[in-house]
Formats: sequence, structure tokens, C-alpha cells
Amino acid sequence: MKTDAKKDTINLIYYFIISIAFSTFFWIPGILKTQGINYPGFLDLFSYLPTFGPLVAALILTAINNGKKGVKSLFKKAWDWKFKKIWILYIFLIAIFLPLVSLLIKSLIESRGIKIGASLQMIPLIAVIILFTGGPLEEFGWRGYALPILQRKYNALISSLILGVIWSIWHIPLHFINSSVQYHIPIYEFAAVTIVASILYTWIYNGTGGSLSAVILFHWMGNLFGGALFVYYDTMPGRWIFFGLQLVLVLVIIKIYGYKKLNHFPEI
Repeated sequence: MKTDAKKDTINLIYYFIISIAFSTFFWIPGILKTQGINYPGFLDLFSYLPTFGPLVAALILTAINNGKKGVKSLFKKAWDWKFKKIWILYIFLIAIFLPLVSLLIKSLIESRGIKIGASLQMIPLIAVIILFTGGPLEEFGWRGYALPILQRKYNALISSLILGVIWSIWHIPLHFINSSVQYHIPIYEFAAVTIVASILYTWIYNGTGGSLSAVILFHWMGNLFGGALFVYYDTMPGRWIFFGLQLVLVLVIIKIYGYKKLNHFPEI
């Protein structure tokens, strides 16, 4: 058991290092461009690669520790819909409710009109772009690889907080790229939202019996509705309203489901 615990710790450290290093490396051109530093144009193609950092790290470590069988199993988990379909409703309601209500309250407070980030005609294309380059595939690493290991060592809440902190650190380079959403958000604000969101992801992952498909869907819908459509994050009041609503929801979930497992299943 001690050997397994030590191995888990080493794998987690390697996972976090590889994820952050891979993504940061391919974010460098965007940082240089923001600073007005010239570089070869072909490096712009790298801007699509950072989101694959958590996936690449998970694949490397899974292949080393579990071989081809482990890699196949990881990909297979991305198409696991064997859970109560009520969770799909939960996912859509939360992904739509939090940013939409935040936007409505923000608009009332600021006496501004409601700003929709994209036209209806563009939504299908934006949805496809977000699916493959806008974050959902990160879940192969965060929840598909790291979370199960963390939950072998800690309870669900502590695991979520640890993962949320690392997830926030992974995003830091984006705060220095002017084409990103994070560029316009203080690091501490984004970190607060990300850490609380990590608890939501754990609740969904555990509640669906460890479905990677469910958290990929949640990430996809969250970035589509919260990032591309209902633009609440362009002002400080909007961001803190969202954070407040998200925090209240998480506290209710912890109260109902319990912080140790965040689900009603005896085992993950």
C-alpha cells in the first residue's frame, strides 16, 4: 500500500509537470505576440496545441504505467454514458443557469443591455471549435487521470481543491495572452472560480460513477454558454456574481451529498 501511495504521488507530480510544461511551451508565441515581439508566423499554429497538455500528460503516464490496454481504457472512458440520464439535465441546467443568471443580474446592476457573445448562426461552428480546442479534451487529464488518483489519497472535497489549484496554475499563461478570456480577468478572480468549479466537476464525475463523458460534456457546455454566449465575465461585478452563484450551488451540493464522496455511491 505504501509503495502504491508513493507511486501515485510520483505519477501526480509528473502529470502536473508535463501538463503545465507542454501547454506553457505552446502558449509562448501568444505571450510574445501580446508583448509585440516578432516571431515566425508559422508559430501561430501552436495556439491550438496547449489545450492538449493534460491529455498528452495523461496518455504518456498511462502508457508507461498501464501500456496500450490502459490507453485504450482511457479513451473508452470518454464514451461512457452508462449513468442515470438525469445527470445530463443537471449538466445542461448548471451550464446554462450560472452564466445566464449572472449576465441578467449584471445587466440590471450596470443598467446595460444583455450582451450575447455570438450569433445563432455561428453557434454550431463555435461549439465544434470549443469541443476540440476550447477545453473539454483537458478532462482526459484532470478528471480522467488526476482525480481518481487524488481520491485514492484524499476525500472528494480535498481532492477537488488540490486539483482546482493546479488547474488554476495551468491557466496562468493565458492571463498574458490578449486573445484569451483570461487576459481580461485578474489571476486571483479566475483562480477562485476555477477552484470552486473543480468541486462541481468532482460531483458530476463521482455522481455518474466516474464517467469521463459527463465531465467532458460539462466542460464543453460550460465553455460554450459561459465563455462564448452569455458574456458575464467582461466586468468585475459579472465575475463576482457568477462566483457567488457557483459557490452557493457548491455549498448546497456539499450539504446534500457530503464532502467525503460528493455522491451516493459507496465506491468510485
